[in-house]
Amino acid sequence: MRSNILVVPGSGTFNFLAKTMFQPSVATTSSQIVSIDSITSSLKTKRLTDEICKSAERLRATSFRSKDLAKCAELNVRAMEQLRRAVNMGSLRARACFADMLFGNTVGVNQDFQSVKLLVCQDPPACKGFLAYEDDPDCKGVLAHYCFKNGLPLKYARDLAEQSAARGSKYGQLVLGLLLERESKPNDAKIQFEAAVAQNYDEAQIALSELCLKRSTPDKAEALRLLNLAAEQGNKNAFFSIAQIHSSDAAQNAHSFREAERWFKLAQETGHPYAEDMLKGMKSRSGFGRG
Repeated sequence: MRSNILVVPGSGTFNFLAKTMFQPSVATTSSQIVSIDSITSSLKTKRLTDEICKSAERLRATSFRSKDLAKCAELNVRAMEQLRRAVNMGSLRARACFADMLFGNTVGVNQDFQSVKLLVCQDPPACKGFLAYEDDPDCKGVLAHYCFKNGLPLKYARDLAEQSAARGSKYGQLVLGLLLERESKPNDAKIQFEAAVAQNYDEAQIALSELCLKRSTPDKAEALRLLNLAAEQGNKNAFFSIAQIHSSDAAQNAHSFREAERWFKLAQETGHPYAEDMLKGMKSRSGFGRG
């Protein structure tokens, strides 16, 4: 049964209806049309850049699924090309992702710290610190990582990481976790790493795996699970860390020996600085890989 609405003259409802329904319409001005067109164009661009970013992130997330380094490099280069296109269209998400890959831990991507700074830093460093591009939380997080990696005052990294993490950025969560771990607060660090891992961030997967190995009873199985997720994204450091875990059991287990050797070789091929020495050390150990 439909109820009737009573509109009393002078009431709030009456005045609202009088204003919205009975006043003469005002012609739309040309400036309003331009404004509407601009908004529509901006929304279309945002949707397009979001799709480009998703495509690039999918390529990166599965780049080493084939276990083929050449294919991995090819997919990551394609991801970078797509991200560059989105950056040129004004995407902040792409800008942060592109910069993050330039830290040089991804197969097929060369390290370029200078370009990282140019992508995510609004202005050159000043006495008051760093200003992230467009005050974007992801750019802040990557800039915090840049400060952390380059030995700049930890205050810069801390301020940026806290602001970034508070707005849900995986990049800020990682760096805040690293800082908390340095302060001997592993439980607090774990919370931040887990938040970033939930967003499938390879650097956080590696950081959380290291916490698993530092427990009073190391959890190798969970560490390997996390590292394999990072390795699937073509993270060179994950290759080396997987090899290290297997090498700890290699003297008593032939399978562990083979796995350690395989992953050290992969790390070596990607240019990891310690992989070659680890391989030599494995082969020189008495009885290594037997049993």
